[in-house]
Amino acid sequence: MTRKEKYKEFREQNSNIPIFSQPWWLDAVCEDGKWDVAIVEKGGQKWATMPYCLRKRYGFTFITMPKLTQTLGPYIKYPKGQKYYKKLSLEKELIMS
Repeated sequence: MTRKEKYKEFREQNSNIPIFSQPWWLDAVCEDGKWDVAIVEKGGQKWATMPYCLRKRYGFTFITMPKLTQTLGPYIKYPKGQKYYKKLSLEKELIMS
């Protein structure tokens, strides 16, 4: 299973992912649909994702902000009822992974 397929599965399970991080949006705004996603899995579950748009120029491939996209950043799935300080610890742990 590719990362994009895993991300689409994750998106189906988490309906509150922002519109600018939706797979269909990234397919539309990234040149030739060239985008990918970083996924943090822990204990067999997906906890965090970070989609990014790829662009090629002058023989170099780099990550860039897609056109018409206001925000694009990480999405973290928090356990229900988690206290604020635990959320901060979880964010740090997942982002540093």
